[in-house]
Amino acid sequence: IIILALLPAFLTRFGARRTLLTLTVLLGVGAFMLASVSTPTATALAFMLFLGGQISIYALLDFFLEARVDGFEGLTGRVRGLYLMTVNTAYTAGPFIAGIVISRYSFDHLYLFAAFMSIAFLACIHYVTRNFKDGRYPHVTLHYIARAIFKNRTITAALVINFLLQMRYAFVVVYLASYLHQVLGFS
Repeated sequence: IIILALLPAFLTRFGARRTLLTLTVLLGVGAFMLASVSTPTATALAFMLFLGGQISIYALLDFFLEARVDGFEGLTGRVRGLYLMTVNTAYTAGPFIAGIVISRYSFDHLYLFAAFMSIAFLACIHYVTRNFKDGRYPHVTLHYIARAIFKNRTITAALVINFLLQMRYAFVVVYLASYLHQVLGFS
């Protein structure tokens, strides 16, 4: 939440591309730390880096998508639909791949795999965003955001629906494997 709250300031100061690349590196560092540290304090720090980077990157990818399709009226829905299909395919494949890695290796290997995926993502993002030019970013405050959300019912409804969808993902990721194993008897 702290990283998301600071994201507008990072965008203004460093630009979207640099912020995205830095957050991707932090995500990779967090994943590598989760694979290699064993103290509770270091694990908590690694988890915050990993999860904070992941959530912020998700928000920034949406920002880049919006900037890329801005002005292409007939294309926006198709591009956003393809983007959402890709993201949800990754959400679906993630627990499947994690289950395979954990059943054959260990959690350490899973986080090393996540660190490797961060490096691959970093290379991809570096290439895709190489010509991105930042515009002027408006000064965004929490008051401005709250007013914009509650003033427009469409935004409020979209945020509520997105919140419920993200809660569903969180529950499914945490409890599906346990349910499949303990209740349905999957190995």
